[in-house]
Amino acid sequence: MKLHYYIITVIVLLLFGCDNDVTITEPEMPSVLSPLAIGNYWVLSYEEYDGNTLVYSTRDSIYIDSIVNWNGNEYYRIIELFDEVQAVNYTRNDVGGQYNLVIEEDTTEALALKYPAEVGDMWHTPWHRDWDPRDTIIVVSIDDDVTLAIGQFSGCQRMKYNNSRDEEGMWFQPGHGWVKSRWFHPHNGNRQIMDLVEYKVE
Repeated sequence: MKLHYYIITVIVLLLFGCDNDVTITEPEMPSVLSPLAIGNYWVLSYEEYDGNTLVYSTRDSIYIDSIVNWNGNEYYRIIELFDEVQAVNYTRNDVGGQYNLVIEEDTTEALALKYPAEVGDMWHTPWHRDWDPRDTIIVVSIDDDVTLAIGQFSGCQRMKYNNSRDEEGMWFQPGHGWVKSRWFHPHNGNRQIMDLVEYKVE
């Protein structure tokens, strides 16, 4: 009887344990960091702390409402409403990441978010008019897992915004977009926390 079981075990191993034709397929990498389409939106909670004391809270709502053309390219118009203060940005995805229009005396385009990225990649941010040579974004991780009340987001790209005034950490899930931020101001100890609470992406 023992010999019988042994023979069956060997046959099973030969049939199923040595299949050289089995192909392991890696999951397909999303083509963009933030999906851009009219109707997409992200809503994040915002909390500001003085030390451990909550001093202010609101929501930051971001939505895409239209497409504009500039210099032969299509840009998605992004409306951001933060505590009833509205801001407008124009952005598009292309090779190398997400690009924003910098509208000043001469409108130019600048890299906002690099993707795909490697840990250590760094670039100057286009989000501030008073640019400082130290205003840079650096990729800290490309495989962070983020757990929020709304759900879990795996494989996030974490970036830090460094300058002479503060330090920012942002987490974006490829193919999904912004999921959370953590800001800390070492000069006064203030902290800001932002978490995704509602979204729609296509």
